[in-house]
Amino acid sequence: MSIEINSKRIIALALGTILAVVAWRVVAAQQTPLTPVAPPLGVKEPAAVGLTVDTLKAMMAGAEASKDLSETDKKSVISYLKAGIRLLEEAYGLKAEAQKITETVNAAPQRIKEIQVKLNVKDPAFLETDIEAEASQMTTAQIEQREREMSASLAFAQDTLKDWREQAETLNNRPSQLQKEISENKEKLTELADELKKEAPSNEPQEMFRAREVAFLAEQSMRSAKIRLFEKQILNHDLLVSLMTVEQDLATLQLQRNGVIFKSCV
Repeated sequence: MSIEINSKRIIALALGTILAVVAWRVVAAQQTPLTPVAPPLGVKEPAAVGLTVDTLKAMMAGAEASKDLSETDKKSVISYLKAGIRLLEEAYGLKAEAQKITETVNAAPQRIKEIQVKLNVKDPAFLETDIEAEASQMTTAQIEQREREMSASLAFAQDTLKDWREQAETLNNRPSQLQKEISENKEKLTELADELKKEAPSNEPQEMFRAREVAFLAEQSMRSAKIRLFEKQILNHDLLVSLMTVEQDLATLQLQRNGVIFKSCV
């Protein structure tokens, strides 16, 4: 139930508020049908394509300029639309995160092989006499610069190892939690689908009904994106754990090597 960004912008920023009002009235009064897209596994109600952040911003501009809405209704309409924008932006972020996982998974087998080769390379011998010989050819300023570089390199290796350890720990604890979150999001999608089936109240401005509807659709998109992301994480869990493990091993090795060099330089 993701909302694809295939529809054209309703309004170009240069056209300003006038066209925004026109766009609002076309959307709110004519109720243009929205096209369903394929839902995630286990989700029956389709969301709609055609909603973008630009669409909702255009609707906000129209609502703000409307003379048909009371100030109270106008605030409610704008509140729904702001929520819709926030939810769409969250959905975009979740989709981007899922894409990164896809790229990581595709590259993982080759990356694991490359790391294994590096792990099997014999440690170079850092002789103290070699370090002293090199230092004898350097000025005091150059030696101090080298110490700063080695210190920074050691700190970076420590941070890298810490980061990989945290990622590996998080990944190991995720599957059961992800299953729970998938179920909760699917339940919420069912509730949203029921809300979207409801007719507009006779005493409610059409703009209010439409703004609430697009907020629900934006939430559908966000929750659908979460489900897809979590399912992708579960499906590729073992491979990702293997990758994190060798990355952690490589970071540990680099930390050890940097520590040896650093001690030789100070």
